[in-house]
Amino acid sequence: MVTKQTVYDEGEVFNPWRRYDLAKTIRASNLSMGAKVTWMALMDHTWEKRPHPQVGYKPLASEIGKKRRQTIRYVQELQNAGLIRVRHQRY
Repeated sequence: MVTKQTVYDEGEVFNPWRRYDLAKTIRASNLSMGAKVTWMALMDHTWEKRPHPQVGYKPLASEIGKKRRQTIRYVQELQNAGLIRVRHQRY
């Protein structure tokens, strides 16, 4: 069960300690192990100047060692838990 809801506002300054607190919350949640690994892979794509990861499903799938469809399911699980928001972009 996620006990603390963390909300990120657009333009908010990146705070690595807040990321650590959220990581503790996720470890204690009832998410599947695949969703937790997916969240960690997404966090590897963040840094101070860009706190929002921008990565496609296919590269993310190869990072976690799963197929694209399973990765989409894990991302949807994170969305349903209220931990991430997905914004699709067309190039």
